[in-house]
Amino acid sequence: MFSLLPRKEHGIVNYIRQCLYYEMGKFFRDKKPKLQKDCVLIYRHVYHSTFPERQMLDYDNIEINMVTDILASYVLRDDGPSVCRHYYCSAKGTENRCEVYVVPQTDFEKWLKAEKKMPDEGINLFPESPKNI
Repeated sequence: MFSLLPRKEHGIVNYIRQCLYYEMGKFFRDKKPKLQKDCVLIYRHVYHSTFPERQMLDYDNIEINMVTDILASYVLRDDGPSVCRHYYCSAKGTENRCEVYVVPQTDFEKWLKAEKKMPDEGINLFPESPKNI
């Protein structure tokens, strides 16, 4: 996503919600979603390297539930704890953004090892998709 997720009380939440619904709908227009049933939903918050640490948000202060609900409607059978675990992490980069990954539980350890070597721009998993949603 083009920015960090907002604090729960900020008005930008509706803007991000609308953008994400639109982009997910556009992405899946000609594709049948593969519903994940045993996965890890990963939120990777990338902060600009000059971003003051005191402004980095605690994970419980970020509007994550909104994004999870939208993703669940496209790629998750359910977002309950019996089928979908959550993992949150942060990294430094050249811009502020939020990356969201839906990873099969069996591949989570592989993703965790690869995360340390991810390029600054993140990973574009689908060549035809936009770099940032």
